[in-house]
Amino acid sequence: MIDAYRENVYLFPGLKLIIAPRHPERFHEAEETIIASDIRYMKRSDVSAESRELQAPHSFILLLDTVGELTAVYSIADMAIMGKSFEGFGGQNPLEPAYWGKPVICGPHMENFPFIRKFIEEGAAFEVTSTGLAKKIKELLMQPEKAHAAGEKARASI
Repeated sequence: MIDAYRENVYLFPGLKLIIAPRHPERFHEAEETIIASDIRYMKRSDVSAESRELQAPHSFILLLDTVGELTAVYSIADMAIMGKSFEGFGGQNPLEPAYWGKPVICGPHMENFPFIRKFIEEGAAFEVTSTGLAKKIKELLMQPEKAHAAGEKARASI
């Protein structure tokens, strides 16, 4: 996801990436990956009401290192990427972003959520490989009407 973000941030100034590990034990590993990318970031746990305006414009990646805030993030996102679905087995639940009417991008490993096939067939979700992720993000950002339509189909599917 960081590589796909890096490919698109220059085309879309102000683009933000929010990385939300689903398990607290992965917060440190995610932070180490972000640090290695050499892209400015901040952790949600470091954001206070006073510092939000000062730091957010200078950060490109937000690490959601808190629990219980992901649904609020989906509500303001342009799209949702199911990161775990690109490697390994299982995927993550696309119903939360679908509830908020957000288009869902996933990789080939959504075995725990077989209903995603219906989402993909109906144009409510998009399956890509890790090498195709940057292109799909760019496509949806350049065609907001397509992203909006996919999000509405996702909402209707649930």
